[in-house]
Amino acid sequence: MNDQGQAIPHRIYYSSWDFQQALSAITFVLEECDFDAKYSRVQLRKFRCFETTAIVSFSRPFKVGRGRKALDLTAIGFEFSEDEERLKSKVLWLRDKIVSHSDEEEMEYRSSSFEAFDDSGIRMPVVVN
Repeated sequence: MNDQGQAIPHRIYYSSWDFQQALSAITFVLEECDFDAKYSRVQLRKFRCFETTAIVSFSRPFKVGRGRKALDLTAIGFEFSEDEERLKSKVLWLRDKIVSHSDEEEMEYRSSSFEAFDDSGIRMPVVVN
């Protein structure tokens, strides 16, 4: 119960599961990634999976959807500091613009080509994000 004697909404419980999943994804990245090392494309995709899970799971409680209201942490007496609020806003922006919707103006990639066969001039494109 909160200060007004009301039961804490189910949204807080569901959100705690989302936050735990986001925390696990970040923990996996920190345990497995050496930020000075070079990785194969497959390994980088693995880290991107962790990153995507962290962003989506953290953001889910703060988004409105399927009849649910956004999480209101003031119901349990929690407030973000200014730095935490900026970080939260950035994560929500990443979710909205890049992870969930792939807005073209925010996407970055490099392209090149390689010769597919030694005995022909056929080139194949390669795109890296």
